[in-house]
Amino acid sequence: MEQALLTRLESAVARLETLAASVSDPSVSSRDLPGASSLDPAISVFEDLVADSLGRVSASAGKIGGQVVDATKILEEAFAALRELLVKAKRFQKPDLAGLAEFLKPLNNVMVKANSLTEGKRSDYFNHLKTVADSLTALAWIGYSGKNCGMSMPIAHVEESWQMAEFYSNKILVEYRNKNPDHIEWVKSLKELYVPGLRDYVKRFYPTGLAWGSVNSASLSSTSITKAPTASIPASPPPPKAPLCSTESVPSRPKEGMSAVFEEISSGKSVTAGLRKVTNDMKTKNRADRSGAVAATEKHGHTSSFSNNSKASPKFELQMGRKWSVENQIGNKNLIIDDCDSKQSVYIFGCKDSVLQVKGKVNNITLDKCTKVGIVFMDVVAACEIVNCNGVEVQCQGSAPTVSIDNTSGCQLYLSNDSLGTSITTAKSSEINVLIPGAGPDSDWVEHSLPQQYLHTLKNAKGEQKSILGPRIRHCSLPMAKRLIPSLNRILVEKIVPPSKTSAGILLPEKTTKLNSGKVVAVGPGLRCSNGNLIPISVKEGDTVLLPEYGGTEVKLGDKDDLPALIAHLVRTHFDDPRALSRRLADDAWPPPLVDRVLKLLWNDAPRALLFFRSLLLLPSFHPAASSFDHAVDLAARIHDHRSVRFFLCLRGRLALPPSPRTFAILFERYTSAGKPDRAVRAFLSMHHQGCPQDLHAFNTLLDTLCKSRRVQKAASLLKVFRDRFRPDAVTYNIIADGWCRIKCTSKALEVLREMVDLGIEPTKNTYNILLKGFFRADQVKEAMRFFKQMKKRGRKGSPSDSECRPDVVSYTTMVHGLGLAGQLDKARKLFDEMVGEGCLPSVATYNALIQVICKKGCVKDAILLFDEMLRKGYTPNSITYNLVIRGLCHAGKMDEAMEFFNRMKLDGCEPNVQTYTILIRYWLEEGEFEKGLELFGRMGEEESCLPNSDTYNVIISAMFVRRRPEDMLVAGKMVMEMVERGHLPRKFMFNRILNGLLLTGNQEFAKELLRLQEKYRRLHREIRL
Repeated sequence: MEQALLTRLESAVARLETLAASVSDPSVSSRDLPGASSLDPAISVFEDLVADSLGRVSASAGKIGGQVVDATKILEEAFAALRELLVKAKRFQKPDLAGLAEFLKPLNNVMVKANSLTEGKRSDYFNHLKTVADSLTALAWIGYSGKNCGMSMPIAHVEESWQMAEFYSNKILVEYRNKNPDHIEWVKSLKELYVPGLRDYVKRFYPTGLAWGSVNSASLSSTSITKAPTASIPASPPPPKAPLCSTESVPSRPKEGMSAVFEEISSGKSVTAGLRKVTNDMKTKNRADRSGAVAATEKHGHTSSFSNNSKASPKFELQMGRKWSVENQIGNKNLIIDDCDSKQSVYIFGCKDSVLQVKGKVNNITLDKCTKVGIVFMDVVAACEIVNCNGVEVQCQGSAPTVSIDNTSGCQLYLSNDSLGTSITTAKSSEINVLIPGAGPDSDWVEHSLPQQYLHTLKNAKGEQKSILGPRIRHCSLPMAKRLIPSLNRILVEKIVPPSKTSAGILLPEKTTKLNSGKVVAVGPGLRCSNGNLIPISVKEGDTVLLPEYGGTEVKLGDKDDLPALIAHLVRTHFDDPRALSRRLADDAWPPPLVDRVLKLLWNDAPRALLFFRSLLLLPSFHPAASSFDHAVDLAARIHDHRSVRFFLCLRGRLALPPSPRTFAILFERYTSAGKPDRAVRAFLSMHHQGCPQDLHAFNTLLDTLCKSRRVQKAASLLKVFRDRFRPDAVTYNIIADGWCRIKCTSKALEVLREMVDLGIEPTKNTYNILLKGFFRADQVKEAMRFFKQMKKRGRKGSPSDSECRPDVVSYTTMVHGLGLAGQLDKARKLFDEMVGEGCLPSVATYNALIQVICKKGCVKDAILLFDEMLRKGYTPNSITYNLVIRGLCHAGKMDEAMEFFNRMKLDGCEPNVQTYTILIRYWLEEGEFEKGLELFGRMGEEESCLPNSDTYNVIISAMFVRRRPEDMLVAGKMVMEMVERGHLPRKFMFNRILNGLLLTGNQEFAKELLRLQEKYRRLHREIRL
């Protein structure tokens, strides 16, 4: 008995000695600690979870083999690293951000290893690899450090991470549903490992984050750097304890508050040593002026001293990797920016007596409120802007397309030989001089002065200068042309383009259109003779004159088609303040079609579009149209800027432009998409208060919006309530039937059809096509075939009521598309060939449907042959046709052929849209060609008619998580910043996912920038507000 007791005591002592050694030696692994799991129930439960759930995943992977086994081994390694971190956290205090990144480094290395398996060429197990790589993000819950850390709570983080991985796991379930049950078992066991396995474990032990120990966190950062002495060398003894009572005198604590004031006063004359002595002439009784007024010099001196104390600190830094900020530099002549690229901008503010050199190509340079500042730069992509400055010198050593000078007094602009074609715009400025190189290499600089409100273009090195008085935005309309004032005896003539056909529609020969005639737009003052008398010109404005075949100078003011794009580019790249933009647009006429076109071009940059519209509202001469207000309301509602929506609606009322049915249709759609259908119903009920008719058309619009958002039950209830007030028609019932078909309730849709017939409302072809499409949506292919045959049978009877049942081109298109998606491609092709025999010609949409299902089958060559057949028969493909072929080529791995088809699309006159670029960018990134994908993204920004949307940003951001490199996380963060600034709200967990990635890769400073951006834009989703 005693021997057994001694053995137990010795084992307990040995265990305690090992634990003590592990505290002093951080290099000891938690797996080497005897009984580590038995001492902590959280570790014991975690080991049971790994042994049970992860063991089943490993068993299923062994049956599959291949790369699935490698991915599962990495999964086991990740959970082992998580166990190590859980044990270590018990022995250390909560570290700072740098220490936390070092602490999570082993787990991050495993995640990088998992993502490396998905790089390169796609394998047969790509979906398995992506599922494992994306699911490992759930283990990052251990990095949660509090409410303001930028992460979701641990439980929510695990669920959101699995939702991201479930996208690829569902693909595995669909692919191997009837092929190999081992893959299905692997996916199910993997899901059980995370949900409910890991989720319930975190919920039980760590619902609010990791539980840290009490050891100093300094030892946490030293675990990977320094190692403890080995066991053979005895540890140094601890320092002696401090005595309870010390013989040394303790310094007295300094006095605080009023006691310190009185003690300083009683210290003697040293207190008043800094005060000035009051002489006799300063005394009031000896002054001539006893009014008590303060002299101007005294007041000025007091103010200047105060301004010096409150002066802002100088700044010279690169913000968020996009903007060089140079602020409040005084007397600094050695400012140099040498590490820059063409996507960065330079902003100089509040500097004085300083010189800045920019050694590289940048996007934009702005000088604001600077005095006696010099700047030397190489190349500028967009423009160099000088605003509110005094006595500045600017030298361009390379090229700059535009130089804008606004509200500036004194500016010396030095241009090189490469920048002589620079467009210089001045407004509210004086003393502006341009210096260009002389004719020879040793010649002096030639100086030219610039008058105000002119657009200047330097023609050559000899200094010839052409000044055109005109608008700051060059229109081609007649009022804009009148602003060109000819000099002396010259006139400005606009050519007359004769009609190509008569009013009866008879085409005229081509030679009759070559007539040299024109209309006089502007007339010069005339030429003076030798005695000084003015010789007037014999023609006046409005006269029609004949033009010589040769002679004269042709002036091109711009292209009408390019004008909206030029305005959109100006708004996006030059202005952030609506008042400054309003001053720039003040002299131009703004017809409603032009305003609407610009707003449509800026659709994917909603904040800039609203900036443009608000700047126009500041112009007294601008009279907005109802269509422009509708575009503005739609833009503001899309980015959840409800304050702007209310402002535009109130302004319409003040301008006697009541909201139209189109306005309420926009409100219905935006409220419903935002998850607020009740507000859409309240808006419909308030239509008559706003002066808009509340009729059946508006009611159908509300029902259609609800049904398209899958709220058909609410729409059906509204129909029952308002049945007596608005008499439903066939359109009303078609909307309800389509709503039931969208949620795959075809039985309810058939009941709507019977109700129509009972009420005496004749079903239309659209009704039958809706039901036909509903059968395919519900995967009821046999019922769809039976219904289609009944339509053909009734359509052959010839009666007026039965003729509505006869299938049309929409019916055949629905059948071709539905059969192809159901895997019955032969029947779809056979039905496509039977269309012509039934007297129904296929449309472009029919060809698109067949091309889509052929590409989905993997037969891209057959799709291209069908595309060529479409061209031979005289059909004009649209952007959807090209996108389907490009997607098929990309999915087959033929990226070079997809790019050739992309170039062919441009040559055929079909402009690529956002979907075209997004498809190519996505597949380039999936192929690992990040440079080519980002290059295509840059080309989108250069084309004003094709700006990226939220899908484009999400594709790029998701691809940045494949490699998990620090530079990729920075790119993802910049994409989110640009995405939010353009009014696109990130997905539910996208914002938090990027913050997690930045923290795990050590980019804490940039993570703070994202948090500040989130505070600036409060229109983000509430779920990700920190």
